[in-house]
Amino acid sequence: MSSSPKIILLGPASPYRGGIADTQEALHKALKKLEVEIELITFKTLYPQLLFPGKSPLRKDAIEKQSYLRLLHTYNPLFWWKCAQWINTQEATAVVVRYWTPFVALSWWGLRKFLKPNIKMIGMVDNWTPHESKPFDRTLRRLFEKSCSCFISLSENVGKQIAKDTTKKVAQGFHPIANDLPAPIPQNEARKRLGLPETKKIIAFVGLIRKYKGIPLLLDSFAAALKKDANLFLSISGEFYTDQKATFEKITSLGIEEQVHVHPKFLSAEKMKDYICAADIIAQPYIKATQSGITPLAYFYEKPLLVSAVEGLQDPILKDGTGKAAIRTTSAWTSTMLEMLKEKDTTFYTSALQKVKNKYQWEQFAKLLLELSSD
Repeated sequence: MSSSPKIILLGPASPYRGGIADTQEALHKALKKLEVEIELITFKTLYPQLLFPGKSPLRKDAIEKQSYLRLLHTYNPLFWWKCAQWINTQEATAVVVRYWTPFVALSWWGLRKFLKPNIKMIGMVDNWTPHESKPFDRTLRRLFEKSCSCFISLSENVGKQIAKDTTKKVAQGFHPIANDLPAPIPQNEARKRLGLPETKKIIAFVGLIRKYKGIPLLLDSFAAALKKDANLFLSISGEFYTDQKATFEKITSLGIEEQVHVHPKFLSAEKMKDYICAADIIAQPYIKATQSGITPLAYFYEKPLLVSAVEGLQDPILKDGTGKAAIRTTSAWTSTMLEMLKEKDTTFYTSALQKVKNKYQWEQFAKLLLELSSD
């Protein structure tokens, strides 16, 4: 066995799309910069098509040029064995398996069965408790807990949740900010690109739209805020993983069609940048959440956040002074939204964002992971 560590990252990466894939690749780059011997392995099959709520989990522009080995399969044991055999030949000291849904737990458990016993399995956890619960979630999570040697979380709150369910070591991490995102552009330029009003105060929701993300509350609060300030505009952009018809019907019933823009498609990094840069504040009206990949994007583009007063989601915002948290009532969200859009407040938040951005870097997270792998 080599004396220097060799780490293999396992989880979604190109040609898969989305925040989990993007952050796997960002961690891979950060570890390479630290001169760690590192491999990134992605899935050949992640979800059966019947279970995937969107149009496709794949990035069309990356399918032909992806450069990562695709050895993983969530529900085919033959692939678990093949992947483990490949890892066993690599003299790896540790594998880091990404856990964001109980659906992947069985494949990590199966992989562990075929790996050499001296290879450490580190669970890198986005969510310990799923946002949308399903039968067997707890059973699958227990299998995952038994499979891992130790854990690293992407938020303090998730780290605490894991620690309640295990006696194994848990490193409480954070959700880093990517440093290779498309460069920010001026707000007026972003609005021109998107056809959004150039003089109104824009509240933006960006990212995948799921039931737990609380769009109805955002619409009700925005409609109420409009009655007090007619110079408001709401932008909702992202692929719907729930019934989009209900959202459009609610917009119509509230009579706010002219003040709301909906872009119901998956956002590329460029489009995400445009919608965030066009906004005055980013709204996260989530019903439940332990952390969010949208938060570091807002930090990168220096946009204040209005979030639900939910443990985990609100923690970095309140700690860093980069926005406000409101309890999940229409009146609370309406008043907080109006307060945040005051010019003096947005200037204050921008200053706070500039001060804290550097403490959420992938290199720091990678160093924390290295410490855990060498224990």
